[in-house]
Amino acid sequence: MKNAPGARLLTEREDMMLPLVKLNMPDHRARGASPVHWRGAFVLNDQLVALALYAPGGSRNLGGRGARLLNELTAKTLEASVTADLPPSPDAPAQ
Repeated sequence: MKNAPGARLLTEREDMMLPLVKLNMPDHRARGASPVHWRGAFVLNDQLVALALYAPGGSRNLGGRGARLLNELTAKTLEASVTADLPPSPDAPAQ
């Protein structure tokens, strides 16, 4: 893996809103975190948004729970972006 030297691919997930990989990367720099972590990315407008989830060893977020957390974060981010682009409601107070 060119972008993560020394990393070993453990899992790929393509069954959710964003594609994810679970890596084992012993030389990462997230102090106190397990070498195992999740990474994913999605497009928001013309921007690429990259996500990573690092957790301490033994955390349930290193398994499927972490993948679901990143998926939910993606869904909420995309939803908030769409909502921000909507015109204000006529009942909304002026800002």
